[in-house]
Amino acid sequence: MYVAARVSHPNLLRFLGARLEGGMAILTEFMPTSLRALVNRRPRQRLPLEHILSIAIDVGRALNYLHNVTPDPIIHRDLSSANVLLQPSPDGGWLAKVSDYGTTNFQSQLQTENPGSPVYAAPESRNPALQTPKMDIYSFGVLLVEMCS
Repeated sequence: MYVAARVSHPNLLRFLGARLEGGMAILTEFMPTSLRALVNRRPRQRLPLEHILSIAIDVGRALNYLHNVTPDPIIHRDLSSANVLLQPSPDGGWLAKVSDYGTTNFQSQLQTENPGSPVYAAPESRNPALQTPKMDIYSFGVLLVEMCS
């Protein structure tokens, strides 16, 4: 919640509020599906190139915003198809927003090993001292391969 409440970008899931008493509850904007649900739909269909490009641009914009926060970049550390939420756009494509800030942190405050999903994780994720925004770019590449295959 600490990071989610401080960021604001059209391609990041908007944090609206939270309740800590009586069990934690977090309120965000509604997004009807995820990229994982889209790529795993049955029957399996290849995503149109225009949709892949649109989603990739949206995710890239979100990462660019996080990585350029000054003086301390924010690293998502759990970029995966499950954490890219989608909303249909009027042109028949998708609006993508990066979600799940559970492992997100400022680069100077990283202390955990192996954050996020191992399938998408960069090799340096095992060592907090080596974690940089480049980890998210590695995960972004895995995401692109997933969308294209």
